[in-house]
Amino acid sequence: MTQLIYGLVDMQSFYASCEVASLAEYAARRKEFDDSTDPPLVVSGDPARRSGIILAATPTAKRYGVENAMRLGEALRLYPRLIVVRPHMAFYLHVSVRIQMLMQQCFPFQEQFSVDEGFIAFPYPSNLFPDPVSAARNLQAGQVRDCV
Repeated sequence: MTQLIYGLVDMQSFYASCEVASLAEYAARRKEFDDSTDPPLVVSGDPARRSGIILAATPTAKRYGVENAMRLGEALRLYPRLIVVRPHMAFYLHVSVRIQMLMQQCFPFQEQFSVDEGFIAFPYPSNLFPDPVSAARNLQAGQVRDCV
């Protein structure tokens, strides 16, 4: 009997990940699917004025105690070499739409919840998704193109 399996897709540190991937000086040294190679980067307000809150932080920045919603000044006291990037919301929305379009190719039953989260459903068992765990791992590894 075929049933639907439901899953939540949450893109980790989405704004910060978008920035790392788009900035050549950081993307070049990043290992694919290994966020431990990301620089200690945050997306926040004005670094010159040390104002604003952290909207997103890479896992590397979080290892220094930096957290989302923390004041930028406090984050810079924790780690003065923190890389601060101002937000680029239109860019994040563009990336989100592209990711959603790719996901729709594999998961026609999906609902976007926010810019970096959504729900998917797929039939189980099926030839395309022999088991839910490998379907999730393929999605996480960016192998959504393989299912079209």
